Amino acid sequence: MALRAQIEMCSCKNQGDVRSRLVRLIPLAPLGSPLDAVRTLLSYRLPFNVSENEARAEWRSIIEGQSPLWSGIPNDRKEVIRGFLVYFENEVLKRAHKHFSFLNGSIGNYFLAGAQGFFRSLPSAIFLFSTITNSQANILPVIVTNHITTIAVELENGAKLLGQCEISHPVAPAISSDLELLSLDPLSPIDGLGEIIPQNRSNVMYSQQTKEGGYEPLHSRIRRLYYINGYGHEVYPKPNPQFIKNLSTSDVLVYSCGSLWTSIVPCLALRGVASAIAGSRLLRVKALLLNGSNDRETDGYTAVDYIR
Repeated sequence: MALRAQIEMCSCKNQGDVRSRLVRLIPLAPLGSPLDAVRTLLSYRLPFNVSENEARAEWRSIIEGQSPLWSGIPNDRKEVIRGFLVYFENEVLKRAHKHFSFLNGSIGNYFLAGAQGFFRSLPSAIFLFSTITNSQANILPVIVTNHITTIAVELENGAKLLGQCEISHPVAPAISSDLELLSLDPLSPIDGLGEIIPQNRSNVMYSQQTKEGGYEPLHSRIRRLYYINGYGHEVYPKPNPQFIKNLSTSDVLVYSCGSLWTSIVPCLALRGVASAIAGSRLLRVKALLLNGSNDRETDGYTAVDYIR
């Protein structure tokens, strides 16, 4: 049987997407083992139904090494992880005027973002994460840059939405501890490590549950997706060369489950990606894994609409 090279198309362009896949690919380990303890820590989210001060108090216990979450983690791994969490904390303190919130914050996101900030390289941060967790997975970000680059969409009615959160999860007008509010990307307002969020909105909170189906649909369907820089100008970023190389050497391409317009299309919108897929002589199978239900971006879509 021939070995088949496979690449999964998912939105590995920000810390949250990358972290979720890195955590899921941590090898299974016995309950209570060091690796299981590392998985528990990097999968942990700070509470979202408490006050900001309570969330910050728990975060403080983690970075000071006093939290029970450190139990079972060898000291060498503990100090490596804690060191990058402290680095992340320092970056937040440098930008205290941004009023960063730790409600529902992901420890894995913070670690990955701290490592990226320290190395100035997302691939290096992924390598460190994989090394600490004994993961053998090969995860490649589709775009590698230390400049602020985010997505925007134009709707069929001419309206424009800027940023993944505005597209997928409308931002609440103010920070709240309501149960229906969740967290955004960990470093939204921090240079080069997150997306642009308007200053008059919370940098970490969004409202999601506003429709019976669990979301508030867009007023019009999305016509196109594009990238913008920190000044709001449209840009045409190049993809990670290693990502393109893997596309050219794989014979199976899987479009993973996830939001169509903020997970899959951003990968295809990068320069050269669509042509590399269309022109590949090795790609024999292209599989689209449909979600169990639609979301805000695809309200009313059928399976055929996804393919079109």
